Formats: sequence, C-alpha cells, structure tokens
Amino acid sequence: MPRMIEQRAGGEHPLIVIVSEPGPGQCVVALRGDLGLAQERELDRALNSLTVLQGVVVIDLSEVGMIASLAMGALVAAQRGLRAHGAQMRLAAPHPRVLEALKRVRLDMTFGVYATVEQALAA
Repeated sequence: MPRMIEQRAGGEHPLIVIVSEPGPGQCVVALRGDLGLAQERELDRALNSLTVLQGVVVIDLSEVGMIASLAMGALVAAQRGLRAHGAQMRLAAPHPRVLEALKRVRLDMTFGVYATVEQALAA
C-alpha cells in the first residue's frame, strides 16, 4: 500500500512524495508537483531517506512539470547514495519538458530513463 512520506508547500506548488513497494526489492517514488528551487530542500530530504534501500528504486516523474538544476543535483546525490548500498535508481515517465532538461545536461545518460514505471521496474 502506498504511503506518503513527505508533503510540503513549496511556494505556490506543493511537492508531494508518495512511496510504494510493488514487489520484493522494488520501490516506486512518485513525485507530484514542480521540482523548482522552492521544492529542492524537500526533495533532497525525501530522497535522502531512501538511500538505505536495496534493490530497484524508480522515480516516477509523470506528474512533474518542471525540474530545476538543484533538483537534478538531488537526484544525482540520491543515486550515489543508493549505489553505495547496492541499489539501482531509474527514472520513469518524465514529462517532455523534464526529459528535455535532463538531456540538456546529459543526465539521461547517467540515469536509466524509461517511458513507464512498469518498464523501469522490469529493466
């Protein structure tokens, strides 16, 4: 069953983080809202709480409309923390604007980026 681990106001747009475990060794982190400067601290705190997980962690970006550079940095830091514990982090279903931003700084090459959460879990 999904559990909400973080819900904070970030300017006009709140960041909502919902974590679910669809199977053994699988964790899906669904982000809702923009990942701008106002939400970066909350994103960082939510992602840092996941770095002790093992298995596959999929970040569902389907309801993220924009991503700022500091939020991209938080994703990179979380990936490093997860790798240190033997876990893998994948990105799923990014909005076209978010995917373009990731491509601009070549993070699409750093992360596995998948069209759907299901594809990211199965990879």
